[in-house]
Amino acid sequence: MKNSLNGRYHTRVVVNIIYSTVVACMVMVFLVTNLSMIGQYAAERGMENSLVLLFYRPGTMIVLLYVLLGIGVFSVSFLLLQSRSMRYISRISSAMREIAEGDLNITLDVEGDDEFADMAENLNNMVEELLDFSRLQNGRIRMDCRPLDLVAELTDAVLFCEARIQREGLVLSYTEPEEMIPVYADPDRLRQVFINIMDNAIKYSAPGGRITVKLWAGEYKAFAEIIDQGRGIPPEDLENVKTKFYKGSNSVRGSGIGLALVDSIMTALDGTMDIKSTLGRGTVVTLGLPLYHKA
Repeated sequence: MKNSLNGRYHTRVVVNIIYSTVVACMVMVFLVTNLSMIGQYAAERGMENSLVLLFYRPGTMIVLLYVLLGIGVFSVSFLLLQSRSMRYISRISSAMREIAEGDLNITLDVEGDDEFADMAENLNNMVEELLDFSRLQNGRIRMDCRPLDLVAELTDAVLFCEARIQREGLVLSYTEPEEMIPVYADPDRLRQVFINIMDNAIKYSAPGGRITVKLWAGEYKAFAEIIDQGRGIPPEDLENVKTKFYKGSNSVRGSGIGLALVDSIMTALDGTMDIKSTLGRGTVVTLGLPLYHKA
């Protein structure tokens, strides 16, 4: 994803350079043509002392003036085209400084559908994860648990991620169970868990890879499994991936808090999260929740 953002930004800069060059050339052609015509007219009318004759019979200074003018037109055009990018970069940099100073009351407006919108959305998600983790650790999040159909909750999360999975060139495999699987959980936090795990599966998968989602009920617990064919987690990193802010040697963009947050939520729901991974072959995340039995 990071390479994708860099590539899109570089492409935008190159396009703006080309566009600015074309604008500068058109302006200079217009000026040179019209000033030459005016100079020719002055020469034909015998206006030997006229300043415009300099543009009709240009010397070194006039050529230099044209060059400087062309550079000026190019610079103004390029800066105008880049102004939105520069404003966005400034806002993102300012937000990151405030976060580093401990201010998490930061929300960036997500405008458009370009690389800067992605950066703003990623930063907002990181701040939200940090806040949620802090609240969970301090006991300031009250779980609003209720009887739920785990099938419906997981299916909603899968549908939410489906468009992005397709956009990234991945294949989704999910068969919705026909029967309900009752659990007792907080629907918002459960959705957060599912989306976070699937987001990781998407980030670490290459185009053409498959993401498989399974759901089944055992005797006492229900299980959801998300399997990807991505880069996998090195063995030396696997035991630390649930640690807050830990980013392994094979990591991509992110806050380093997503799996720690998921693990905290699952613990608060009396659930479990198990991670198995093979480097170069993919990762399997298994989530377990107690089945709900009405008293």
